[in-house]
Amino acid sequence: MSILDKIRPHPEWKHEDPAVRVAAVRELADDEDTDEILLEILRSDVDAKVRQVAVERLDDLEALTAIVREEADEMVRATATAILVDLVTTTDDVAIGVTALKALTDQRDLADVARAAEHESIAHEALTRVTEVKLLGGLARRAGYNGVRLKALSRLSAGETGELIAVAIKSDHKDVALSAFSRLAEAPLSNTDAAHGLAEIALRAKNKIVARRAKAVVKERQTAAGAEADSEAKRLELCERVEGLSGSEDWSVVIDGLREAESAWANLGGADQSEDGYSNRFVTAVTVLEKRIDEHYRSQADKVLRRKKRAEEAAPRVTLCECVERAEGADVPAEVESAKTAWDALQAAELLSVEESSGLTRRFDDGCASALRRHEMFSEILSWRHQVEKDLESIEAKVTAGALDEVSSIWSSLKKEWPRLEGSWTEGLRVRVHAINGALRTKKEAIHASETEQRRINLSRLTQRCDQLEALTVSPAMTLKQVERGNRDVRNALEHTPALPTKHDRTSLEVRLKALQKMLHPKLYELREIESWRHWANVNVQEELCQRVEALADREDLAEVARELREVVAQWKTVATVPRDRAAELWQRFKTAHDQAYARCATYFAEQAEARKANLIKKIALCEQVEALVTSTDWLKTAARIVKLQAEWKAIGGVPRKHSQATWKRFRGACDQFFERRKADLNQQKEAWAKNYSHKEALCRQAEALVESADAEAVKTVRQLEMEWRRIGPVKRSKSDAIWKRFRIGCTKVSERLTEQEEARLADQIAAREALCDSLEALLPPESVAKGEASPTPPEDMADQVSAVRRQWRQADGLPEQRARKLNSRFHDSIGMLVERFPEAFRDTDLDPEVSRQRMELLCERIERLLVSDKVNTKTELSPAELLASSWRETLAANTMGAKVDPAAERRASVEEAKRVQLEWKRLPPPYGEEGKRMTKRLTQACERFFAQSKRRPTKPSR
Repeated sequence: MSILDKIRPHPEWKHEDPAVRVAAVRELADDEDTDEILLEILRSDVDAKVRQVAVERLDDLEALTAIVREEADEMVRATATAILVDLVTTTDDVAIGVTALKALTDQRDLADVARAAEHESIAHEALTRVTEVKLLGGLARRAGYNGVRLKALSRLSAGETGELIAVAIKSDHKDVALSAFSRLAEAPLSNTDAAHGLAEIALRAKNKIVARRAKAVVKERQTAAGAEADSEAKRLELCERVEGLSGSEDWSVVIDGLREAESAWANLGGADQSEDGYSNRFVTAVTVLEKRIDEHYRSQADKVLRRKKRAEEAAPRVTLCECVERAEGADVPAEVESAKTAWDALQAAELLSVEESSGLTRRFDDGCASALRRHEMFSEILSWRHQVEKDLESIEAKVTAGALDEVSSIWSSLKKEWPRLEGSWTEGLRVRVHAINGALRTKKEAIHASETEQRRINLSRLTQRCDQLEALTVSPAMTLKQVERGNRDVRNALEHTPALPTKHDRTSLEVRLKALQKMLHPKLYELREIESWRHWANVNVQEELCQRVEALADREDLAEVARELREVVAQWKTVATVPRDRAAELWQRFKTAHDQAYARCATYFAEQAEARKANLIKKIALCEQVEALVTSTDWLKTAARIVKLQAEWKAIGGVPRKHSQATWKRFRGACDQFFERRKADLNQQKEAWAKNYSHKEALCRQAEALVESADAEAVKTVRQLEMEWRRIGPVKRSKSDAIWKRFRIGCTKVSERLTEQEEARLADQIAAREALCDSLEALLPPESVAKGEASPTPPEDMADQVSAVRRQWRQADGLPEQRARKLNSRFHDSIGMLVERFPEAFRDTDLDPEVSRQRMELLCERIERLLVSDKVNTKTELSPAELLASSWRETLAANTMGAKVDPAAERRASVEEAKRVQLEWKRLPPPYGEEGKRMTKRLTQACERFFAQSKRRPTKPSR
């Protein structure tokens, strides 16, 4: 370095001290020379801190890119990288962003760009360079653009289950969360990580839709996984249940258990698994159990039969016992002797046991002895009955009059006075006594219920008051008055505790009341002390307020004086209570100062009064405007206008106090009147909607009730309900779809139920006709005979059997044509095959094949004779002149013969003849064999030709 270089002054960014250089770099001006200086610093300065500060000032893209690639110091490189990331994410120029993005290599920086870039194309470009799974998952959750989120999610492989779960749970974006959830839901059942992830999604997903779908998928997976195991477990359980019933003696349990087990087995499809070990085990157990049940039923039937025979043998003995037990009056000895004679005449018991026979004998002997004793005391019994009847009449009169208390007091002693005589009570006396006992019992129950209810009310009232006082003891806002009243209530409840339901209730309530009393006493003392101190404290406050009012005499601003005066008066009201010895003095001082200040503000108050009058005029004008809008029915515009007027009202100041309330009521009343009319209109619409909804609900209930009695009448009723539905007006929009869906489901179920019934009915008819076909096919020879072996001899009554089957076939209920076609073909083929195999068996019957063939020949000839000859058919090929000449010749011939032929009548007769032929053909036995097919074809072709010719109209000759 030369001497001149040492003498020449150097800039501070070249100073030897790095701290000075850092400060100098930060103080460089923002101009073109600064960039060159910064680049030189970056190239030449050896201190990393200085270079880092220079990078912070640098905005040259190429330089920043070079620093990121070439800088050795990590902090400088990180600073340049951060500037590039910020540039890429905030730039509006896509080219600059892409250029800066190329310099970034760190995965986290690329992820930050993909998440926060302003341009979507830059975000996609950054995403293509992100490879770490965690970063891709974060981008799928938090990237700014939806396309970037979905692309990041798509780059997560199926094996990255953890990241997919995190996206589905934490993402705030529904489409991304649903996409991640869908990929997890497609995982196989063996993927336990996916299964646990779906369970976590169902519990923790931010998006409610994703959570609901996850719950549904988890439930479906659990059902699918457990279905097979459940089926095996249920089948094993059913086998063990049936086997366990074999040792039970409770036959109702056995029978019901077997029925339930068989029903459950059928529902499991157990009948279709005949080769399964469980099926064999179940069938064996059921067979054993059914055998036991049959033996039990036979045993029970034997026991019932023996019991019935014993009862028949004991019946005459029981009758004699009842006779002597009922015997009364003067003829008792004769009745007893007659009964003894009849008893001795009875045959010895054969089926009755020794105990039963001896028991009946003892009963008879005791009955005879009792009857004789009653006869000896008969007059005494009659006297006793008369006395009892007299007493009962007196008691019944009091019961009827409602004097149950009096009856209750004498009833017990009256019953004790009646002597106990054997046989003295009659059924009538017992009924009357029971009636009186019932009336007294009802009265006693009513009194007990009333007392119980009163005890319950007392307990509820005291419990509620205890709850209130317990809440008061912990409340920070309690007052002295509340505590004094609570303490008084507790003392009264302890001294005069009312009746309670139980002793436990009384004890527990006393414990609560004493605890409350113990808590309230210190609170009461404390609050009274506080109240006393507050009174003393109020003395100082009132003195300060007096001084404030007296100080107003020196103020010139009357508005400030008036405001201060109002504040002081308001504060005085809050501290009005002071000790009595100072109250009068302080009040007189305050009043004197207040009156003086108030007199000084008279002018100010007059000005305020004028302003309030002006405000009153404005508010009256607003009232008139609102009143003009009251009757409007343009609800939306009028409501907006009134809201605007209310805002103007608030902006206007106060009005004179005597007009304030009236003006406000007038304005508020007009507003309320309009909004009440609006609300009434809305309520009227809601009532109409509700009424329509109730009508539609009634129609839904009617449609649902028709499901159980589905028939043709029900379908007609459904059509009427649909018409009535259309006539009903609209309902609330939130309920419209649900009620319509319910109605459609009900109507659809009626149609489905009717279809099921029709199918069931047709199934029985088809089964009946198939049985008839089976009976005919059973008469056919076996297949070996059909192949050429000798035909077996038919039964002698084959013709009668076939005739009976045909008669049953004709009498059977009809079927729809589509269902009947195949059965008719099978039935007629069976008859044809029988006639063909055994023609001799049907000789001289209506199924005789030869007779049928001859009759078919005659019918074919009759229809063929009706066909127009070829010569006549050629008329259509003649010219009009030739047709006219032919017509004249025929007419002249008819006139010559003396009769005139009507072609139309002749055609009608031919058609009628053809129809008769077809009807007679239907009455014939069905054609069978090759000959039958040939005759059928012949008749069919002849009929087709005839009816084709009859439809063809002759061409009229031209003039």
